[in-house]
Amino acid sequence: MLLVEMIKEEYINNDDYLLISHLFSSFLKYIIKSKTRIANISNMDKRVNLLKLLIDKNYKKENSASFYAKEFEITTKRLNEIIKSNINKTVSDLINQRLIIEAKRELLFSQESIKYIAEELGFFDASYFSRFFKKYAKISPKEFRFENFRTFK
Repeated sequence: MLLVEMIKEEYINNDDYLLISHLFSSFLKYIIKSKTRIANISNMDKRVNLLKLLIDKNYKKENSASFYAKEFEITTKRLNEIIKSNINKTVSDLINQRLIIEAKRELLFSQESIKYIAEELGFFDASYFSRFFKKYAKISPKEFRFENFRTFK
């Protein structure tokens, strides 16, 4: 950790205790801030993490919020309320986010056609997949592949 190294260096090399005290104060504030973040994560409803795992397992074949709500035996509205209150996203946002991550991975690391990738991700219309991808990635699948191909070259 950089702050700890700075405190140690100042302690060894200088006798400017005011600077050391400020660095130490910053270090304590950082710890308190981190503890608060960890507390917020541990206070998060366990269903959020379970939902993310369920989405990871089923996103290629199930992309409706109602499927996931049925898995939790609650209404879609209630599941969305739970997710929204914990991470400020909807179930659909999480599903779409997962689909985009996988689409980007496939576009970058495979030579498969965009149509094939679309079908593998559960889109049976390549043009719909392209519109979906462009909406969330702000670039078409073809442009994304081309731009990143040049980057890795």
